[in-house]
Amino acid sequence: MHAFREKHGISIKAINLCFVVIIILFSCGVLMANYLIEKKYNETTVLQKTMMACNDAANTLQSESDELTMCINNYVDNAEEKSIRQYYTVIDNKLREKEIKKAEKYNVDCTALREALKLSDELAERETHAFKLISMANGTLENAPVQVKNYVLPQDEEALSAKEKETLAKRLIHGSAYNIYKRAIYQKIDVFQKEVLAKTEEDLMNENESVARCLRYLRFIALFGVFMVIHMSVVLYRKVTVVLGKYIRAMSENRYVEESGTQELKYLGRVFNSGLALQNERQEELRLEAEVDALTRAASRRATESFMQKKLQQKELSGAFVFVDADNFKAVNDTYGHNIGDTLLKQLVQEMTKTFGVKNFIGRIGGDEFAVWLEGVTPENVKAICSKIDGIQAKCLLPDGEEIAVCVSAGLTFCKAGDSYDAVLKRADAALYQKKRSGKHGCAVYEELL
Repeated sequence: MHAFREKHGISIKAINLCFVVIIILFSCGVLMANYLIEKKYNETTVLQKTMMACNDAANTLQSESDELTMCINNYVDNAEEKSIRQYYTVIDNKLREKEIKKAEKYNVDCTALREALKLSDELAERETHAFKLISMANGTLENAPVQVKNYVLPQDEEALSAKEKETLAKRLIHGSAYNIYKRAIYQKIDVFQKEVLAKTEEDLMNENESVARCLRYLRFIALFGVFMVIHMSVVLYRKVTVVLGKYIRAMSENRYVEESGTQELKYLGRVFNSGLALQNERQEELRLEAEVDALTRAASRRATESFMQKKLQQKELSGAFVFVDADNFKAVNDTYGHNIGDTLLKQLVQEMTKTFGVKNFIGRIGGDEFAVWLEGVTPENVKAICSKIDGIQAKCLLPDGEEIAVCVSAGLTFCKAGDSYDAVLKRADAALYQKKRSGKHGCAVYEELL
């Protein structure tokens, strides 16, 4: 896939789509994890409340059973009046029943507690029996709670003496049968705690482990999301930000850009490079138009001046400047028209190129005036140069079969390093003028350097 991406390039649209997918997946993962954590938390909370309700029910049943036993013992052994009132206050509050109902609301199997409560109620019947006997023995039945007053003793027990009644009451409370009841109650409570509470505690631990797993899952999602966002940010930085910076620098410097980055940026780079190529091509055309004479294809006046200024700045300079003028060209234009004149000028440049060679510079100064730079010539070459100039002739065949020809006159001056172009042109023009005065057609040499 990496090779495919490098070949075709990744698009900004694909990067944005990846960001959207990452955000969606990350959001869904976080929402799912939050949902699971909330669900497990609620289940854990329910289990905690269940465990608390079971503990409260078991502890309440055991503590109140112990409190009832303590009250009956204090009354039977010490005849404490407050103990009997405290005993029936516990019975009337029905706190044990309430706590068992709370536990049952959480779908807890409270059978063992119900059985313990039933045993405790049976034991309460025995304890009320003992309360009745002690109250009658002590003569305090009138002040006893209504439960004691309404309790009916067997006839044979009512006939017992006070001492016998007290002895019987103590046997009911301290005897083995009473202790069997108490152990049975404790066993039922113990069974409930071992079975139900242990199961609830195990469920609570499992739910806590589930919450921990969900938190690890959420942490993994967060790390994965951060990793993917960083990865896509790096891709975005490398494929867009860095490339845009390179493009901006290249465009500001008006140079070609290196096509890279996303598909869109590569396309932008191709478009810019194409536009720059067209611009450079057009500038080259404009440069050529500025440097090349449109009619004769010789160098333009500006190009000639630039060439000569650079040439004259060379430290080791060897050559001659020739100022060429077509003889009687105005008369040709006036007689045969500008089309014939233009044809003769073009042929004249061709003839000079043949004569002087392509290595030497030929430029059109204006009208029928031309400039020629002859590289490496010396005064010893003057006769040969003048002979070549004498042979330059442009011919044109008219529609009626008449042939006309144009020759040239020229002024030559040798140059040295440091000369100015204006001075050189002035010397060559002076030599040309001398030739024109002496009869035209040929070359005159400016004598100053000879």
